[in-house]
Amino acid sequence: MQMLVIIIFLFALCIGIATYALLPLLRFRADQFLKQALKQAEANLDALYLEAQARQVLYFTLLSSVLGLLLGLALTDGSKVAGLLFGAAGYFLPKLYFKIQINRRRDRLNSQLVSAIELVSNALKAGTNFTQAIAMIPKEMPAPIAQEFDLVLREMELGVTLDEALNNLVKRVQSEEFGLVVTATNIARESGGNLAEVFDRIAKTIRERNSMLGKIEAMTSEGKMQGIFVGLLPLGLGGALALIDPETIRPLFATPQGRIIIGAVIVMELMGAFFIKKIITIDV
Repeated sequence: MQMLVIIIFLFALCIGIATYALLPLLRFRADQFLKQALKQAEANLDALYLEAQARQVLYFTLLSSVLGLLLGLALTDGSKVAGLLFGAAGYFLPKLYFKIQINRRRDRLNSQLVSAIELVSNALKAGTNFTQAIAMIPKEMPAPIAQEFDLVLREMELGVTLDEALNNLVKRVQSEEFGLVVTATNIARESGGNLAEVFDRIAKTIRERNSMLGKIEAMTSEGKMQGIFVGLLPLGLGGALALIDPETIRPLFATPQGRIIIGAVIVMELMGAFFIKKIITIDV
């Protein structure tokens, strides 16, 4: 009996010493994770020009994760696996929302770029300089492209050179079309070329590229819809069965065999989504 007590005491002492020794490392990792999460949230807010604090986004993400955890536990009568899965889904849901909104904003920017190039080209033909020409974009065009070029002009007012301001624009937007325009603009300005003619050729090139992308999008849309339908089908059937007959689906979450099946299904779903995306993605 005394030996058992001594063993338990030594075991508890070892755990306490290990915890005390690892506490600074754990605190450092937690601080790094928090800083990275705040940095990513701030980048997402800046990309969408939203006036909110990064900590508010982090709080919303944690709240979404907790609500997902509680929802999973409620739907499956306390299954920890389902709770963790729903909690993970709730954690990544705000990230997915920001990614979708950023991609939509980038698409709107790309769709406005040809009109902006033509506006600058006409202004250059009218005798204005390049800075005055790009200043027409915030005045004559709607958001989001007006926001981006307004920020370019504000940076120049603060002492940033035109080349740096345009390069910052490309970094913010993360668009191949904007990169093409800025690169061609810098080369033409350095070599003394006719910017108006350069912009006319770029506008024609981007217009043809967008036409080709539209044709590719139409050809691959059926494959995308099939992939989405097949990917959501197991989730839909599982949710319907959970609502209609919870007793039948409970072993899937409450037994080791059921958890193994869930894990296999998740892996196969991810593999299927990966291969479908590779098949229907065509680089232009």
